Amino acid sequence: MFTGLLALTEREATLPTFLQEPPNRVDFLNEIGVSIPCEASTVLGFTSPQIHWLGPDNKILQNIPAFRTVFPNGTLYLHSFPPAAYRQDLHTTTYRCIASSSAGTLRSRDVHIRAVVAQQWVARVRSEPAEPTMRQRTSPILLKCEIDLIGGGRNFIEVVGWKWDQHHLALKPHSIADRGHGECLFLNSFPQISAFLTLVLSIVEGDEGKCSGQNFNLKQNRPCERGGRFHLLPNGDLIVDRLQSEDSRAKIICYTRHKLTRQEIQSPPFFFTFSG
Repeated sequence: MFTGLLALTEREATLPTFLQEPPNRVDFLNEIGVSIPCEASTVLGFTSPQIHWLGPDNKILQNIPAFRTVFPNGTLYLHSFPPAAYRQDLHTTTYRCIASSSAGTLRSRDVHIRAVVAQQWVARVRSEPAEPTMRQRTSPILLKCEIDLIGGGRNFIEVVGWKWDQHHLALKPHSIADRGHGECLFLNSFPQISAFLTLVLSIVEGDEGKCSGQNFNLKQNRPCERGGRFHLLPNGDLIVDRLQSEDSRAKIICYTRHKLTRQEIQSPPFFFTFSG
């Protein structure tokens, strides 16, 4: 072991190496700001390289009061800011960390920065077809949870679940204020679009228990019943393979969540309108 270390030249021993390289992508909320560490050492760890950050023009970043600070330890800090202070050259850009020693310079991967301005949005349920006829009720109906958001950031809003009367269907764990008495549901496969379906569905736990990924009601210690008519797609769309007469009174709600703030907003109740 020591023979190998002694065989290193002085230049090789002082080559910089990253201890913590910045990630390729950093998304942050304007109300919070973000710290991006960049740590480096030399091969033998006897000295510490100099650390700088470069902008997209390959020039060393300078501190901008209230916007951007590079600390002596190599951490890049992007300050929180009000929406009116958004600057594309600072908040949606590409940076790179470099570590330099007498032996050379090591460059990090590109770090793509994107600031997301926190804002409110509106969710609403829409069905296709909008007013199912008697004949269409026996065919699959598509329900979409549409997001209305002024400005950018739509891709940070995700559909996390639905409520069909007392049925809770969830793509991801989320907190639902009005849980009521949740039932144990099972999603059927849907042959025409089976490649796009999420076949294992988590059911948000209500008073009746919860179905796990193995389709088992943990609270009641029994298998879930098969033969359900709901199919939840990875993008949050909900397919109902047939409608029943009582569905005209069903209250349908979709739940959405911001990926960064974790804020959740639900749609107003949707009711089917049957025609024909």
